[in-house]
Amino acid sequence: MISLKPSTQGKEQFIDVTARVNETTSRLEAESGDCLPYCPHTTCAVTINENADPDVLSYLLKLLRDMLRDVGFKHSGGTARPTLNQVCLDAANTSRLRGGTLVLGCWQGVFFCEFDGPRKRQLHLQVTGY
Repeated sequence: MISLKPSTQGKEQFIDVTARVNETTSRLEAESGDCLPYCPHTTCAVTINENADPDVLSYLLKLLRDMLRDVGFKHSGGTARPTLNQVCLDAANTSRLRGGTLVLGCWQGVFFCEFDGPRKRQLHLQVTGY
């Protein structure tokens, strides 16, 4: 398993990690197989989404805020909504590898999703089948 260390700058932030993941899988000479980016933090997520229009990510964040509006959560540390955001998106997302890079649609990228930043985080990559 390989770890990337994204640092987030904002409370809520999407970081496009596609290039970093592709650089890592390319160095492994992982011609084919699977890549599983996994986030070991309960207030972060990983998603594959559109990377061409930044408005799409702002819509996603607005959707999460609207769905999970504060209804008097009593979770210690004030992280109820960030934790529920992670549940909605998930801590991991798998993509196939071909020619050492992720098999994604032409408008897709892999995003590290921060919901309780800014922080120094980890993103683990499990690469199989190479």
